[in-house]
Amino acid sequence: MNTVIVQAMPQWLRKRDILRMFDIGYRKLDDWTGAGYIRSIKFNDGSQQGTKLYYVSDVADLLLRLSAFYAPQIKHGRV
Repeated sequence: MNTVIVQAMPQWLRKRDILRMFDIGYRKLDDWTGAGYIRSIKFNDGSQQGTKLYYVSDVADLLLRLSAFYAPQIKHGRV
C-alpha cells in the first residue's frame, strides 16, 4: 500500500516568506496590501514594530488575476 504525505500550505505568512514564495518585491506587496487586494493582520508582540502576517490565498489570487489580465479585486473586510 502506497502512502501519500500531503503538506498543507500555511494560510498566513510573514512578509519575508511571502516575498520568497511568490518572488515579488516588498514595495509591491505593501502597495497591494494598502490598496486592499491582500489582507493582513498585525500582532503587537511587545516589540515596537509587531508581527505582520499576510493571507497567502489573497496573494495567489491577485497574481493569477493579473496574469490573466483581469483587474485586481479588493478583499472585503479587514482581519
